[in-house]
Amino acid sequence: MVFNNPSEIDMDTKLSASDDLRASDDTEYSRTGELGYAKATEIVATKEYSRATIRYKFEGKRVLGNGMAKVYKNGVAIGSEINITSAGYTLKTEDVDFTSIAVGDTIELWLRVLDVGSTVYVKNFRIYGIDGLYSVDVW
Repeated sequence: MVFNNPSEIDMDTKLSASDDLRASDDTEYSRTGELGYAKATEIVATKEYSRATIRYKFEGKRVLGNGMAKVYKNGVAIGSEINITSAGYTLKTEDVDFTSIAVGDTIELWLRVLDVGSTVYVKNFRIYGIDGLYSVDVW
């Protein structure tokens, strides 16, 4: 569809997954013993996006059993479960669609162990994305 009149298009901001670093928390966090998920860290949004797909990365390792990590937005699970099965730190990454992000929203990394007595570690939790515009058809 071609628009001849700019007033026929409403432009809005979006965040698209990329390798452009937006925010980070490089602290090491761990989860031991308890089998349920617990929040390790969070990053608070400082800009609003009508549409948002982010790329997150972190390094994870385990001692003894295995563990999992998952990304949440405002306490609600959004991302896939990521296996943490290596005794040494390995890089994990995923692109996640948040539909929108408001100022003050939290993007959180949660952890759980799969075996009582095991420990899961994460560090270098980073959010990546690039600003852009998208058009909204106005009829």
